[in-house]
Amino acid sequence: MPFFHAPSRCASPLIAALAVAAALAGCSSGSDVATSGPNATPTPSANTTAGSTDVTALEVQRGVPTIDRGLDGDAGRTAKNSGTAPARDGQWSDVIPWPLIAIHAALNPDGTVLTYGADENGQESGQLEYAVFDPSTGRNTLLPNLTKTNLFCSAQTLLPSSGRMLLAGGDIRGTGQVLPDGQLLTNRGVRDVNVFDFRDRSLVGTGTPMARPRWYNSLLTLPDGRLLTLGGIDDKEQFKAVGEVEVFTEGQGWRTLQNANLSLPGNAWWYPRAWLTPNGRVTFMTEHILHSLDPNGAGRVFDAVGTLPFPSWINLPATMFDRGRVLMLGQGGQAAVVDLRGDTPTATPTGRTGDNRYWSTLTTLADGKVLLTGGGALDDRGYDNSGTRVALAASIWDPATGAWTDGASAQKSREYHSTAMLLPDATVLVGGGGAPGPVSQLNAEIYRPPYLFTASGAPAPRPRITSVPSTIAHGESFVVAMNTTAPIKRVTMVRAGSVTHSLDVEQRFLELPFRQNGNHLDARLDADANTAPPGFYMVFAIDAAGVPSVAKIVRVPVPRATVPPSAMLGTSITSFAGNTAIAMNGDADVSNDGALRLTSAKTSQAGSAWYRSPVTLLPTSSFVTRFQFRMGGGTNGDGFAFVVQGNDTMALGGAGGALGYGGIERSIAVKFDAYQNAGEPNDNHIAVLVNGSMVAIAPTPAPFRLADNAVHTAWVVYDGIGKRLLVNLEQGATNVTSTWPVLTVPLDLPAIVGDAMLMGFTAGTGGAVQEHRIEHWSFTAGVAPVPGADSLRTDRMLFPWQSLVSIGGQYFAQMQLDGNFVVYRNEGGGARPLWAT
Repeated sequence: MPFFHAPSRCASPLIAALAVAAALAGCSSGSDVATSGPNATPTPSANTTAGSTDVTALEVQRGVPTIDRGLDGDAGRTAKNSGTAPARDGQWSDVIPWPLIAIHAALNPDGTVLTYGADENGQESGQLEYAVFDPSTGRNTLLPNLTKTNLFCSAQTLLPSSGRMLLAGGDIRGTGQVLPDGQLLTNRGVRDVNVFDFRDRSLVGTGTPMARPRWYNSLLTLPDGRLLTLGGIDDKEQFKAVGEVEVFTEGQGWRTLQNANLSLPGNAWWYPRAWLTPNGRVTFMTEHILHSLDPNGAGRVFDAVGTLPFPSWINLPATMFDRGRVLMLGQGGQAAVVDLRGDTPTATPTGRTGDNRYWSTLTTLADGKVLLTGGGALDDRGYDNSGTRVALAASIWDPATGAWTDGASAQKSREYHSTAMLLPDATVLVGGGGAPGPVSQLNAEIYRPPYLFTASGAPAPRPRITSVPSTIAHGESFVVAMNTTAPIKRVTMVRAGSVTHSLDVEQRFLELPFRQNGNHLDARLDADANTAPPGFYMVFAIDAAGVPSVAKIVRVPVPRATVPPSAMLGTSITSFAGNTAIAMNGDADVSNDGALRLTSAKTSQAGSAWYRSPVTLLPTSSFVTRFQFRMGGGTNGDGFAFVVQGNDTMALGGAGGALGYGGIERSIAVKFDAYQNAGEPNDNHIAVLVNGSMVAIAPTPAPFRLADNAVHTAWVVYDGIGKRLLVNLEQGATNVTSTWPVLTVPLDLPAIVGDAMLMGFTAGTGGAVQEHRIEHWSFTAGVAPVPGADSLRTDRMLFPWQSLVSIGGQYFAQMQLDGNFVVYRNEGGGARPLWAT
């Protein structure tokens, strides 16, 4: 594992490799560790007036790593002191035992926190286990990593559509390769890519590795929902930088930007300081120089687009605290604001902080101020991460003044491999440190900023958000419902954190325009996808006293596809092989015989597939689709759904009983369910689902066995004039139907989905498995005719169960569900067919 001599006596940091100290052994499975919940009022802690101390003063001998589990009697625990003024200094919680060193920390869409990086003995390894912390209960669950990837010093961020956590790269030590002298091969990259799903807390491989191995790479979200990774080192030579840039599309895998090979001198490969900027490019730092990367097409690099007032070092933090503006620290307590809002970035010095902030972390708070935690000074040899004058005091930087204010002191040192991240309750989780280092910190603390206290030091009354839309699109107005009509001063959005190694390249803060109307705040997301990349954000309401609410986590969706919606659209797909019109996500792929396989017969899978071209939805828009499906080859779990949704082609829901659909908002689905979960009528039924909810509408037994590994045919028809959804089923592969619909549900599609729709399928497996296949798919969508017209115009279509009536009413034509077009003449009380196709 590399660590760095800080650059006090030399031109750039030097790298030294540390041998693996002990073999990794043992793996816990699903064990809970009791901790203290940050939502409870913390016990006033040891908030010392001094802002720093030597770790040696904490009874730790330099050079001999000590494990500190945050328990009474552990080496390094300081005595508590009183006299802190929380309204001025903030307040720290008691020390919280943590099941591993939190080298990586990331916030999930449900408010839980994923941490990983070292094992439960403080050894350098993300191969054995990971932990999920629930702030609402204060419990940590330690889970086994079954992927065979050593996730130590990988890159992680949330996928913007599904909310799953993508983890790219890791340490080659997980492969078990050895050098000629028999030593374990370490400190090089791997191509592995894994996904953590917060819904079932599973960690699985994606099966779509990167083109290049990477270790210490950065990962960030692009405006179109793709992820971009850059930097890191490969597997061929120790500390050889990876210059290639790759982009990831969920369901499709990785693509190398052929014209974007980066020069990363010195240590610029180490978690590159890179940010998506308001012009849609990615700007990154190499020492004094700023460079720009166009991630579109084959990519393009623009070198030396700006300069910095001091070098960007890998052991000093940086964070984006405002739209297109980054706060960065330098040697000797220097600090600067880098403005990335133009094609030519600029940098301006700001207030200085202490010189003992190597391996500290910057965290943007709910009110837009920036918290600085952790770090230490260089020792007498010029080394960092040595336990010398470790910074215990929290320090807050105010963008309005450029000044720092020191606050309460923590109990534990936080140097290399420490993390800090904003939680939805507006507190900051601070943890980790060590592996290597003088202390292996298997513990965490929670900092409550001054905005959470009254002048007397009591917890401040907080405004409460009662509801907010779960999805907020760019440029969209939305309502934040409050529990009070008291004045609200600010509405802010902070992107869900994903931090490691003193850096969170995904950090974003937005202050939103709003108008208060009683207990409703009419707000607007006045940013595009360059400024607010798609993904998950915390929405805070801040009252007149500056006290923030507990946040609601919302999703900012990927902007609509650049393909303009069509008024009319139709297709017939007999083979999915090589069909670029279909976007696939999760476990979905194309089988060898050309069928669309939504899931394989493996446990806990989810897959989705979408026709890429959207269709405009008008009040009378309708559609008819026919598809042939096959379920089988396993143990009948769980089923699939035909889905119409107004989001994007990366939409994917949960596995198991969620059928790959659960959680997809602005959508309707017809599910074909082959497994009886709680509350369902049987293991062979169909039903309608709305807005990602698995609460079934009109569940209906299927007329034959759906999951018998045979091909069957379904029709789904939406009547835009009658506002109803109809479903028909026929046993076997057929083009005609002889039965009436087995399911009819009143439904207003545009009111649910919006003004454009995407059509496709989802499926899921749980403990029971099977393949879910679509073997033929055809559909027609567009604007339905107005009843009473006696002729069809070229821009109108007739859909099944709709009729055209002549002006005099004597004749009418009807399109039947099987596609037969019949002309009738009204005679007395009946209608006589005159002609049919």
